Amino acid sequence: MLARGFFLTVYLLLTLLPIVRINAQGTQAMYYLNYPRSMYSLGMGEQSVALRTSEDALNYNPANLVFIEQPTISFFHQPFQMASYLWGMKFPLNSYAAHFKIKNIGAFGVEYVDWDWGEQKYFDYDGTRIVEKTSHTYERSFSIGYARELCENFSAGIQLRYAKSSLGGFATAEEFSASAEKLFVSAGLNYSPQFLENKLNIGFSLTNFGSTVWYIDEAQSDPPPSKLNLGIGFVPIENNFYSLETQLAFSKQFDAQPSESSFKGLFNDWKDFPNDATLHTGIAFNWKSLDLGNGFAFFQEFYLGNYSVGNKT
Repeated sequence: MLARGFFLTVYLLLTLLPIVRINAQGTQAMYYLNYPRSMYSLGMGEQSVALRTSEDALNYNPANLVFIEQPTISFFHQPFQMASYLWGMKFPLNSYAAHFKIKNIGAFGVEYVDWDWGEQKYFDYDGTRIVEKTSHTYERSFSIGYARELCENFSAGIQLRYAKSSLGGFATAEEFSASAEKLFVSAGLNYSPQFLENKLNIGFSLTNFGSTVWYIDEAQSDPPPSKLNLGIGFVPIENNFYSLETQLAFSKQFDAQPSESSFKGLFNDWKDFPNDATLHTGIAFNWKSLDLGNGFAFFQEFYLGNYSVGNKT
């Protein structure tokens, strides 16, 4: 009996923990916009605000677009499949991004994010009979960003994001499906002191700022997925063969209740700090690309990251 209870406990942990992970920071609407969308930021403690890379710049710091070395097109897939053990469903999140620079004008980035929860069947009474219907649950967004170097070691960036969310199957009994559309703005800065040969980078950003989000009516509104990000990235070792990079950062979400726009929350929602903040740490060891010819290259990247949430989060 004891062994049976032990295995049941293990099974429940394996099935329930992944679901909790997806919804762990669900105090804001459209929080999927804050999920990492590159292996780089995922491995560095789910943050890249202070890293000298354009990967995930449209997620954590639009000013980092200035680090684009050449035009890139990327695709990122997060399956979120483990929750299917209990629900029999999959929640794949896909991100498509393109980054490029125009000489003497600046750096640009575009991104499309699709988090599809699939279709749900339900039954409705049309006045004469019960009919089967379907609804589609998804969250999608499209964003465009721009960044420019203001001087040799200081740059700034701005970004606009249009997001749409449809909660078919997760609304109220009166309204089986509901949707919301919002426009968010993000802005960021980064600074690399020259006295350390640009090995140190300081990043700051305010992401996904906008008005409150509601699906049924304004009285049931939720805070937007806005965050403040601040961090320091340092590259102690870099040569022609490999590099070692570290990061120390923190983030704070603005989710005061009753909900208010993030522009108000930026000044009003500090009573729980730092208990509602998250600490991000990461270290990366990367071998430089080995040219294989014909446009192909081989590289290896190793990441060790962690994020620690405050007890309020």
